[in-house]
Amino acid sequence: MNVTEIVEGFNFSKNHSAKVLQMLVKGGYLRSTRGPGGGFILGKAPEDINLLEIYQFIEGAISGRMCDMCSEDCIFEPCIYGDLGERVKDEVKDYLENTTIQDLKTKITLKREDL
Repeated sequence: MNVTEIVEGFNFSKNHSAKVLQMLVKGGYLRSTRGPGGGFILGKAPEDINLLEIYQFIEGAISGRMCDMCSEDCIFEPCIYGDLGERVKDEVKDYLENTTIQDLKTKITLKREDL
């Protein structure tokens, strides 16, 4: 797919998307070709790329507190949310780590077949 197809399909910013796609090319997750028939294709097998790997490549490691309310001057001790933030973070991380691009392709294919 080329950048225009991607941004129109997902309603993303073209400039931001182009930067992210180039980052993914540099990381080896995508390959790009220029010209009228150019665009982006996966640089690795879809079953070999999990979402956590991509997330961490772009955003860095998932760490720290998930709660925006948590701060040094929080008036609640113990936290009124308990360990909810940590559980959510762990669940999201687990999902990303155990979901590959192939899994997403399968879900998308099944969804299209349902239409």
